[in-house]
Amino acid sequence: QPFMMSVDRLKVVKAAWVSAGGPVRQPWFSHVGSKTDVLSRIHTGLDEFKAKGLPCPTGLRRAVLAKGEFDFQACLARFGLDESAITPPKECDDHILLQQSNELARARLKMVKAAWIL
Repeated sequence: QPFMMSVDRLKVVKAAWVSAGGPVRQPWFSHVGSKTDVLSRIHTGLDEFKAKGLPCPTGLRRAVLAKGEFDFQACLARFGLDESAITPPKECDDHILLQQSNELARARLKMVKAAWIL
């Protein structure tokens, strides 16, 4: 399955998490990394429902881990979830910095330092 389909699956888990009252900032929310990284975060997110005592919608695990095509909007609708709960406002660019890997953040900082010296 394409990488973005994995990200969409993670977004559904995030929407369910926020809808269940889970804290909005979680280390597993990041979309950055390989497809394997994202799939690992999906599993972590699903496991966190039980660990934190939050209600996980019945069938969510099966829906987001199912093989084959994935319809993001249909999955949100099936569980009564709202994408806007996990989408930062357009005017807020901080979410990009918060979701990048440490390696990418260090590379960006090096570029800023280099430009500052020039």
